[in-house]
Amino acid sequence: AVVEICLAAATKKDPQGLALHYYSTGENPDDSVGLQTYRARMDTYRHCTRMLQTLLSSSTTVSTSPSVPASPGPPPPVDPSHLAPAQASEWAEEVFQLMVSSDDELLHVALYQWLIDNRYTDRLLGIKSAYLENYLKRAISQHSEQIFLFDIIWK
Repeated sequence: AVVEICLAAATKKDPQGLALHYYSTGENPDDSVGLQTYRARMDTYRHCTRMLQTLLSSSTTVSTSPSVPASPGPPPPVDPSHLAPAQASEWAEEVFQLMVSSDDELLHVALYQWLIDNRYTDRLLGIKSAYLENYLKRAISQHSEQIFLFDIIWK
């Protein structure tokens, strides 16, 4: 539900699609309205990538071995804010798939950048989307000094 809420919030912040126009036309620094809506959308999408990060971190958490209780009696209740690693992994995959299946190009941009920043290039390369090729070509043209981008597009 979080992905859908983020998408709805992004659309509400930018009903005219000015952020996509700003992005598609090369991020003109003179387009202050486009920049403002682009940043607003990216801030909204950050909730999705943060949730994905939290779930992925929880999915790899090593459970601690049982310890001797401080006092006799029944074991303390399980903290509901802690997910079992298998559940966190399942939910992370669900969130990832919802993001990838979205037709919101800027959500894809936010996801791709997050995947690169967090060194999930294998996940990035597994995505089948026209948005990915456009993103990589654009990233290379704007940041030709970043060799790893050439490596990603080559793969």
